[in-house]
Amino acid sequence: FDLQPNLAIGALAIDPARPDTLYAGTGDFVDGSGDTIQTTHDGGSTWSDPVRLTGTYPDGTAAYVGSVRSIGVQHGTVLAATDGGLFASTDDGASFTLVDLPNASGVLLAEEVWSIVPTGGSSWVASTTCFSQAPDCFRTSGWGWPSLRSPRSTV
Repeated sequence: FDLQPNLAIGALAIDPARPDTLYAGTGDFVDGSGDTIQTTHDGGSTWSDPVRLTGTYPDGTAAYVGSVRSIGVQHGTVLAATDGGLFASTDDGASFTLVDLPNASGVLLAEEVWSIVPTGGSSWVASTTCFSQAPDCFRTSGWGWPSLRSPRSTV
């Protein structure tokens, strides 16, 4: 891994079903920027080429990633929480697509995702901060992401 173009690691995850499979996300919010994820299937002896996290929101706004903050792995699905949004892979990290989380009142917002946690089965929880909006949490069982914030919450 020492020969890679970016050594700032913002997130590391182990596949619980295959402990020799690890995912490393580059960039952290303090030491350096990065927008890629690399995978190893042999406990770190060799690593895949970096997979760049890119995408476009429905309104045409590009998602710019400067750091991978958290990676979750569950049943062959890999989710990456970044300062540019949430990215999903259903092919063990070979490719990623941008996931557009729900926006309050239908207003499109730039999304920052701080953490992503698998909760069993096909369920996940993501914590976010959207510009001009209070922090929020989303839960999914599948790919719908309803907010966990109650209408009266001030979180």
